[in-house]
Amino acid sequence: MPNVILVTPGLLGTKRMRATLAGVLVVLAAAALAGGCAPRARRSPATAGADSVLLAPRRPRPPTPAETEAQIETTLTNFSGALAAGDSVMLRDLTAPEFALVEDGHVYDLDGTIASALQALESGTMIRTPVDFVTSLRGSVAWTRYHVVGEFRTDRKRLLITRLETAVLERRAGEWRIVQMSSLPEAAP
Repeated sequence: MPNVILVTPGLLGTKRMRATLAGVLVVLAAAALAGGCAPRARRSPATAGADSVLLAPRRPRPPTPAETEAQIETTLTNFSGALAAGDSVMLRDLTAPEFALVEDGHVYDLDGTIASALQALESGTMIRTPVDFVTSLRGSVAWTRYHVVGEFRTDRKRLLITRLETAVLERRAGEWRIVQMSSLPEAAP
């Protein structure tokens, strides 16, 4: 059984360890090229008796709260764009299976949300842009409120969109998924 050294990123922090590791890697590469007949190299106490060295991957650092909020805002901005385009594939990618939208006194599941958007898009085009996010985080759950501005345009008219929306998101398999949303017409100031 060969002897193995596991080198973690923390161990690579010293110049001495990096130099030792570089020397060991050169000896091991030469041994591999020579068919496994490595000359006995002088080894440091850290690598004595090792036949190979494994490098452990660096664990990714968790995102900062600002980075997490940016991910959530991107998810909701992508959702708005997909809704305005009637992109059912992207809408399914951005939402949880139990997604619900509460809008103007009605509750829609994802299929109902998609059907409603496609029906509206039969008569015109829509632009939706979420702005002014206020987001709270607790572990793998986030909730946010924001304004949506935009327009719905048909051949005959142009309607401005000003809505106040809230969303609850959950981080699943490394991605933020929208679980629930509410959307209301924004009251005049």
